[in-house]
Amino acid sequence: MPVRSKKRQINLLPQSEFESSPTGRILKWILTTFRFIVIFVELIVIMGFIARFWLDIKHSNLNDEIEQKENLIKSYSNFEKEFKLTQKKLAIYKFLNDEKYKPAPSLEKIVKRLPQEVTLTSYSKKPEEIIIKGQSLVEQNISQFVANLKAEEEFENITISQIESNKESIFIDFTINIRPIFSENAKNET
Repeated sequence: MPVRSKKRQINLLPQSEFESSPTGRILKWILTTFRFIVIFVELIVIMGFIARFWLDIKHSNLNDEIEQKENLIKSYSNFEKEFKLTQKKLAIYKFLNDEKYKPAPSLEKIVKRLPQEVTLTSYSKKPEEIIIKGQSLVEQNISQFVANLKAEEEFENITISQIESNKESIFIDFTINIRPIFSENAKNET
């Protein structure tokens, strides 16, 4: 007897008319479509995990870079403080050496003649007169100051225009008017 070489297909699921009905076809289409949607969502989730790891690595690298730059900036902070301090010192030096801010020669001469116990509170220079206001504890120091100013060759007509004592203060306030002798130096001063 000849051997049959025909293969049989065995289908354990019963075939019914439901698959060929419109409801069966719609249900089959929905199940197939949802299968693709599930696969697509799984791919998106896998890409999300991969992106999360990639973003975590990038975030970590950025944090390390920021920390390195912070340390670099902190290392320059001492230099910056020193640089700013040097700039301030240079500005003060420039201010002190600027010709227009140098004290008048007459003020230098007045300060040289000032006794230790006398304090000047104001100095004003007008074209023909210098007005000095000051304080002292005793009257003898004021008279000594006036005597010292009279010894200066460039000053004439030195007068005390005001002297007063205040109950609230232990100091004696005074005002002295000085008329400088007009020489070439005094003219250059104004």
